[in-house]
Amino acid sequence: MLILCADNQNNLLILASLDLIQGMLLLHPPSRKLFAREIHMNVMLDLLDAGNSCSVQSATLLTLVCALIEHPQNTRVRALPPRRITDRMGY
Repeated sequence: MLILCADNQNNLLILASLDLIQGMLLLHPPSRKLFAREIHMNVMLDLLDAGNSCSVQSATLLTLVCALIEHPQNTRVRALPPRRITDRMGY
């Protein structure tokens, strides 16, 4: 019971923080440059983990959208590492 209560409190704290970040990103567009750094964007992406509640994942997506509005340089395309031919054959 104590663990569930702690998880709920953590979720509420994360949700409140994401709401504040969303407001900051919408009211102060230069703040979007914060997410140009990979480490900051990775924190947001980690919140999309399946272990987090749906409400945290949803709020994280909204925050990411706010971070990307009119700031497309915050996006990243990660190429998959090249695979060896033997990997494709199942050896």
